[in-house]
Amino acid sequence: MKKTFSIISLGIILLFAGAVSSCKAKTADPVSQQQAGSEADSSAVIASLPDSTDLELAWANRQPRNIKRGYYITIFKSKFQLNLYRDGKLLHSFPVAVGKNPGDKKKAGDYTTPEGWYNVKNIKPSSGWSFDFQDGKGPIPGAYGPWFISLNTTRAQNFSKEGWTGIGIHGTHDPASIGTMVTAGCIRLDNANLQILKKELDQAPDLSQVQVDILP
Repeated sequence: MKKTFSIISLGIILLFAGAVSSCKAKTADPVSQQQAGSEADSSAVIASLPDSTDLELAWANRQPRNIKRGYYITIFKSKFQLNLYRDGKLLHSFPVAVGKNPGDKKKAGDYTTPEGWYNVKNIKPSSGWSFDFQDGKGPIPGAYGPWFISLNTTRAQNFSKEGWTGIGIHGTHDPASIGTMVTAGCIRLDNANLQILKKELDQAPDLSQVQVDILP
């Protein structure tokens, strides 16, 4: 009788230990699922561009060119997102800030970001630059971050068929502004991400061949 009781007791102990082990295993599941969910969200970014694009249709619908040769940047204003590709493969995806007002640019000083198919003009050091946001605080040092990536935004390159000057991709003095509509019309990056972008573009044989699509 005592032997039978001991066997039963041992069985209960083993069953309890198994249940505890199972609970511990299940406790880890939400963490792994959360990580998997995070990865799934990032996969919404196109990791590899399509082989072909109808450019006439893409222009009419304000869609990306999907350039698969060299460095290529797509910026989606509604997603506050900049994607950097090299030979059709995604290298980096960064959050950005865009123009304070929605829609395509209609006139100089309207605080909107223009939309079109552009290319890089040059990259200038901008650590010593300042900007007056007309908020009563006067010129703000470091407003452009360390670099200003100037873009060619001619009439032929803008969906609106208007020509603009002074449009570019730059850093910020205010990291908390990234992911919002706040700029005078440029694309604003966190300074650390801007440094990564600059380092990549430094490898381009010809900066003018770096294509940049700014899209709704």
